[in-house]
Amino acid sequence: GYRGTKVLQQNRVDQDNEERIISLVTAERSLDLLSQDKETRARWEKYFKVMLLQRKEHHGFSDYERQRREAEKVKLLEIWQTDILPNWAYHWDYVQNQPRNLDKVRMQSATPPPKWLQRVRRSCSRLSDLLVRKCTCLRKCWMQVTGQKHAEALVNEAMFDDADQEIFDLTKNRSLLLALLWRKGIPDNLRGYVWPLAIGNQLEITPKLYEQLLTRVQTEEAENEVLANFTKEIQENLANASTNNKLFVEEDLSRVMKVIQMFCLYRPDVGYVRKMEYLVALLSRFLDPYETFTCFVNMTHSNHFLTYFRGDSVKIQKIVAFFNEYFKKEVPLVFEYFQGLMLKTEYFLYDWLLTLFTSSLDHTIAARVWDCFLLDGELFAIKTGLGILKYFEIELKMANVSGALGILKNTTDKINEESLFALIEGINIPYSLYARYLESQKIAFVDSRISRALEQPPVNQRSVEGASIQ
Repeated sequence: GYRGTKVLQQNRVDQDNEERIISLVTAERSLDLLSQDKETRARWEKYFKVMLLQRKEHHGFSDYERQRREAEKVKLLEIWQTDILPNWAYHWDYVQNQPRNLDKVRMQSATPPPKWLQRVRRSCSRLSDLLVRKCTCLRKCWMQVTGQKHAEALVNEAMFDDADQEIFDLTKNRSLLLALLWRKGIPDNLRGYVWPLAIGNQLEITPKLYEQLLTRVQTEEAENEVLANFTKEIQENLANASTNNKLFVEEDLSRVMKVIQMFCLYRPDVGYVRKMEYLVALLSRFLDPYETFTCFVNMTHSNHFLTYFRGDSVKIQKIVAFFNEYFKKEVPLVFEYFQGLMLKTEYFLYDWLLTLFTSSLDHTIAARVWDCFLLDGELFAIKTGLGILKYFEIELKMANVSGALGILKNTTDKINEESLFALIEGINIPYSLYARYLESQKIAFVDSRISRALEQPPVNQRSVEGASIQ
């Protein structure tokens, strides 16, 4: 109503606006909106009720989803161990350095299903949600009739049957199995084998080079003034990061610092950039020191990371422009709200892409994002950012600038893995479109080099007439 919140009372809103006002009230603040007319208010009210109901259901049944995810992981690991790894040559394209038929999988994911199938899926989803909502009640009834152990066994059996059906769907086409399985997340104990294969070693970082750089770090740490300054900054940032993020493990901090120090010697023109430690920390969770350094160097040289390390504002703005194009399309209400707050996309997208979401997501979810990033490239990072914005659409619409940045920069305990990846999967950005964007980046770089060459004055020729004959 027109006097329903403290903000409306303080501003003495006219009673004539009673039918146009809608307010969302939380424990901390309220969001008070004035619509154009009564019909618009009704649409807003219906929208927010649906969104809040979905969020309530999500939080209420996250334990069920977590158990279901664990059941699925067991089945996926079994396929990796019994089919994928023993038949790696069948599933892996050694020329393209990627899973076989990956392009076919990308085309399938980029092609939206027909509208009739979308309606069927929505109906099935609503039926599934209804069954999940009844899960707690059913469990209580079973416990009363058959006892707690038998009831829990029935629930677990249902979860495993559900996981079995999804796994069966994945294995229908064996030629696409690795690419499809990869997107479900690589098992933790296999990332140490798969990530180095996916990243590759085009820069040919050898064990001998690694040992040489490690020796230089140990001998020059005190004598090299530049390295000493970097080391001090790395130690301070690692100490701050380790207190705020579970990604950092105490026993790994010295190894993370050594890898960054070695990178500073390997690329003195780049040196240390704040938040590099997040990338190294996640790699070090699954790889040994040599592979951590090798993968870090190769990964940062083959993707967008160097653009951010160097602070290349032109390229960064092009990435932001591409992101904003789909931000406006996929989450229009939040985009317009951020425009009103003068909250620029760069304020949160920079951290997301620089750390590849390791600074904002829980490290278990971030690892799965990395799995898909290594499979699908930078486009998956763009889609992940859009997925996070869609996930927190309601909260962001109610937040001020500092509140919105707080939500987006630290989501470690607030986000559900399956819900996030379902949102990401629903975002359709054709790979061909992003490929054209990357190609335009290369063309622009070459054109700029040619333009600079043409602007150079011609080399002065020695005048024959002025030359003296000795």
